[in-house]
Amino acid sequence: GLKIRTPAGMTADLIDRLGASVVILPGGEIYSALDKGLIDGTEWTTLHMNYELGLHEVAPYFITTGFHQPTGANEFAVRMDVWEALPADLQALLEAAVREWSLQQWYATNIADIRAREAMLEFGNVELELPEADIAEIRKVALTVWEDWAAKSPMSAEIIESKIEFMRFLGVLE
Repeated sequence: GLKIRTPAGMTADLIDRLGASVVILPGGEIYSALDKGLIDGTEWTTLHMNYELGLHEVAPYFITTGFHQPTGANEFAVRMDVWEALPADLQALLEAAVREWSLQQWYATNIADIRAREAMLEFGNVELELPEADIAEIRKVALTVWEDWAAKSPMSAEIIESKIEFMRFLGVLE
């Protein structure tokens, strides 16, 4: 019954299936919606982005256990005709550069999240951690959402299966 702000898509489907009322709002409206009590909570990217938006000022609790997404991802997109027009050596160079960029993004995000967590705790926010049993149950529901989205297109199926395989490799999914 909680009113949870989330973007449209897989996350909204999961939040709905878990029994919350989904509220679709752009990021710029989250702070005031929390402050005015229009929403009870939000799903909004990374911990440090929550902190930078000042959400810790209007939401005294935060959950750091990610349960709703297969894994985090960065994306670099190139039109296929442009990609195919590149010589093989430039394709390889671009692939290496994107791998490095992705690693640097991951590293920077994790460092920023650690710092934001510390600042939020110092501010007086309370960190909540969902019990493993709850996360396991939520992931069962999430799998049904991912299966539905995988059925939408062969590309969706390939991406979702890759993410599920990676989660199994990490041991966070049976």
